[in-house]
Amino acid sequence: MSVSELLKDKRVCVCGGSGGVGKTTTSAAIALGMAAEGAKVAVVTIDPAKRLANALGLEELANEPRRVAPRRLSSAGIQMKGELWAMMLDPKRTFDELIDRVAADPERAAEIKANRIYRELSTAVSGSQEFTAVAKLYELERDGDFDLLVLDTPPSRNALDFLDAPGRLTSFLEGRAVKAFIRPTGVGMRLFGRGAAPLLAGLR
Repeated sequence: MSVSELLKDKRVCVCGGSGGVGKTTTSAAIALGMAAEGAKVAVVTIDPAKRLANALGLEELANEPRRVAPRRLSSAGIQMKGELWAMMLDPKRTFDELIDRVAADPERAAEIKANRIYRELSTAVSGSQEFTAVAKLYELERDGDFDLLVLDTPPSRNALDFLDAPGRLTSFLEGRAVKAFIRPTGVGMRLFGRGAAPLLAGLR
């Protein structure tokens, strides 16, 4: 069975696995092949090393899908019946955009993004990359602009780690240690301010 047959009527294709197995190359090839057959495809990577851009012959990718110019592909002998779009996910920026969407108002969004706990969560906490990737996939799928979304995931020992990571981050946010840390008399309130508790509740 061909890849196009396997992906028929599918909306999302996730390429996972450990580093160095060819996830980015496979993601680019799947997206390119499906677009060549007539689909409107967006390929998304979290790899900041620009491997996807290089695989597609581009200098750089943005945090939102940008169409790969058909002339660039036709010059390489690839005839496109559909459209190929590509992006490189910036986890920090995606987290910020998520806060902008769910915050009550711009002032509250700015307050949350200035919070030290939020800055740590959005950049360093295990699972934040996968969390933002799932958030971006959800946003793109909900908008319904693409026939297929292809995701090149971060390296992991197990392909299912990508799907488990957002749950681990949620468990962290809901854990006893965090709740104790941000209670009214806790050290967290003295270090991070009164905005910590509603911040974590909002992220949940």
